[in-house]
Amino acid sequence: MSEKSTSTDSRRRAARFPCPGAARIHFEDAQGVKRTAYGALEEVSESGLSLRCQQEVPVDVRAEVTVAVESPSISLHGEVRHCTPTDGGFLVGVLLDS
Repeated sequence: MSEKSTSTDSRRRAARFPCPGAARIHFEDAQGVKRTAYGALEEVSESGLSLRCQQEVPVDVRAEVTVAVESPSISLHGEVRHCTPTDGGFLVGVLLDS
């Protein structure tokens, strides 16, 4: 990973690093139905990650994110903090549990 952060936003708690890989996010929708969205990992930091998904993910829900940068994959837990529409999908930000 590069030591250079891709974020110039001084509000960030931790530096962000590009980290391309596959990702899937498991969450419950507003009706309590378990859902899975598939996407691509974009960036990681000490406290969170961002990924691009084709499907909208509700904000302020608990989620399990499984990422595979290289084998094996790992599962992380956190809270979805934002889901922003972008060209061709959504940018989803997850604040990871400490």
